[in-house]
Amino acid sequence: SFFKYHQKREFEIQRFSSLMALVVQFLDQYDIPPSLRKTVINHFRFQQANQRKMKTLEVISRLPVEVQKKLKQLETLPTIVDRNAHIFGMGLSSDYTMRIAVMLQPQFLQPSEVIFLEGEVPRE
Repeated sequence: SFFKYHQKREFEIQRFSSLMALVVQFLDQYDIPPSLRKTVINHFRFQQANQRKMKTLEVISRLPVEVQKKLKQLETLPTIVDRNAHIFGMGLSSDYTMRIAVMLQPQFLQPSEVIFLEGEVPRE
């Protein structure tokens, strides 16, 4: 029910707030420089945000394949096409772009993590 969801959400917020208070206490105790302090705090915020996304993805993965495809068609496909108009704006059919969207899997990376370097040979 909505009440249970709200209670669980409040508990998660309180737990994260407690964790962040401990992180700040640690940073203060060891007089961590501002740039590193910001990196540490952003790391924990990033992890919290991704944890929520992973729970959503877990729920979606339990749905029937056809329902997953429809969700991707409604959410993923427009984002992919909008962000990559220079690729998908070249007369590709919506059926083909949907086949690509269905194959995509989210990857969560740390901010400023290197995915690949220019000129690097692909691994996949």
